[in-house]
Amino acid sequence: MRIEFDQKATVLAVLLLIGLFAGLCWWPRQRERTALRAQVEKHAAQLAADRQRADALPVVREQVAKLRREAADSNKIVPQTSELADLLRRLTSQLDTQNMQEQEIQTEAIVSGAEFNVIPLTLRFAGSYEGVFGFVRGVESMSRLTRINVLEIVGVPTKPQEPVTVRMDITTFSTAGAKQP
Repeated sequence: MRIEFDQKATVLAVLLLIGLFAGLCWWPRQRERTALRAQVEKHAAQLAADRQRADALPVVREQVAKLRREAADSNKIVPQTSELADLLRRLTSQLDTQNMQEQEIQTEAIVSGAEFNVIPLTLRFAGSYEGVFGFVRGVESMSRLTRINVLEIVGVPTKPQEPVTVRMDITTFSTAGAKQP
C-alpha cells in the first residue's frame, strides 16, 4: 500500500489546520480560562476574608454604642467662651494642691476651627512623682474638656524621692467665635 502525494498533502493540511486551531484558538482560550480560574480563586479568598471582617461588625457596633453612651454620660464640657482665667486659676490651684514648684504656664495662640476653638497651653513645673500623678489625675477629672498632648518628666529613676521636672502640653476647647460653616 502506497500513499500518494495528494494523500500526504491532505494529511499534512489536516495536521496544519489542527495545529493552527490549537495555536490560534484553543491554546489562548485555555490560558484565558486558567487566568480566570486564578482570579476566581483570588476573589473567593478575598470574599472569605471580607466575610470574616463583616462578622466582626456587630462587636464594633457595640463598642461604638458603648463609647457614645459614655460620651453622653460624660461630665466634660466645651465652654461657650474662650475665657482662660478660670482654666488658669484651676490649673494653678491643682499645681498648688500638689505642692509643685517653679510653676510656669504659657498660653499659645487660639486656633479657630470650623466648629470649635483649640486653646493650646504649655505647663512647666517641678515636684514629686506622686504630685505629678495627682496633678495629671486632677487635669483629667476637670469638668472642662482637656487633652494632654505631651507629658515629659525628667528625673532620676533610681531616686524617686528627688523632685522631677515636668513639661506638659495640653489642649482645651471652646465654641465661642468658631468659624461658621
